Amino acid sequence: MRVSYPHYLSDITEGFDLQVLAASLFIFFACISGALSFGAIYGEKTKNMIGVIETLLITGITGVIYQVFSGMPIMITGVTGPILVFDAAIFEFGGDTINVMSWRIWIGIWLA
Repeated sequence: MRVSYPHYLSDITEGFDLQVLAASLFIFFACISGALSFGAIYGEKTKNMIGVIETLLITGITGVIYQVFSGMPIMITGVTGPILVFDAAIFEFGGDTINVMSWRIWIGIWLA
């Protein structure tokens, strides 16, 4: 049986490298640019029920959850075009007859 405890410290310290910092900054700005641009479009499509602030917040939360549980910390997560079209269609379909935000939350729970 092989003991790998002596290698645990090097696994952490090797992460503090210039290439890791550069990749992390690239992914950060890639995620934030999508959240800003799609958040502005979301604001137009949903009568400001979902806007830039909400898109940034949920992109950050889902990004942290994904990186903690997935084992793939360098992955772009966030809002994309098809999700925007889907949410705009839900908002147009529901209109004023249903609570679109609670419907969207239940869709997210079902997908999770």
